[in-house]
Amino acid sequence: MQGQVKCSCPVKPVQPIILYLPVISALVELDVSFIESVLLAFPETDGEELTLEMIQPYWKVMEKLVHKEIALSLGLADLDKTLLEQLYGWAEVGLHVYFTKPLNGHNCMCLRYTLVC
Repeated sequence: MQGQVKCSCPVKPVQPIILYLPVISALVELDVSFIESVLLAFPETDGEELTLEMIQPYWKVMEKLVHKEIALSLGLADLDKTLLEQLYGWAEVGLHVYFTKPLNGHNCMCLRYTLVC
């Protein structure tokens, strides 16, 4: 059985370990041993730009899910190109990127790009 979990994290300081809760809950609720994809989405904020340093602790926790074979792939939603390139260069585990907003002037609901290290 396939499963997908989307975690939305506030930009304000929250312990990255909090990402385990929805993943473990999904495993128990679905009665499965792994989840195919775990997606991380950061909420839009007024004036505060998301940086690589803000994402890194959350991504490290997500990478542990892959290393423990709890998740098969990781993804992020709605990051800009520069931030994606920075994360791609830094990340140990490859990432899948999901855009749910218009990209490059195209009025689309969802585009999927796969960036694998």
